[in-house]
Parts: sequence; structure tokens; C-alpha cells
Amino acid sequence: MTKKYTSLRVSEETKLKLERAAIEVSYATGKQVKWTEVANYLFDQYLTEAKKDLKESVSK
Repeated sequence: MTKKYTSLRVSEETKLKLERAAIEVSYATGKQVKWTEVANYLFDQYLTEAKKDLKESVSK
């Protein structure tokens, strides 16, 4: 089964932060990491925590 993809608009500032993180990880590991891999990792690993934080911040 092939994965289906869609796009996500991010500001240039956010993309630069993700690119810098990818460069740092790439340098530390010796393996090339793309900024989109960093973004997807954030979604996969921290989505539940982000939902909880947003719910708390909106309800204040």
C-alpha cells in the first residue's frame, strides 16, 4: 500500500527553524535529515501533548 501525501503551508520562519533543526541532527548523526522529516517526527511524537496543551491554553 502506498502512502498518500498532502501539503502543509508553513511560514518561512517556521521552515527555517525546521531546516536548522534538520541540519543540526544531520551533523550530529552523520545522516542527512530533511526538514520535512523533522516536521513529521514532531507530528508523530508530540501531537497528543500538543492537543492537551492547546486545550488547556484555550480554556483559560
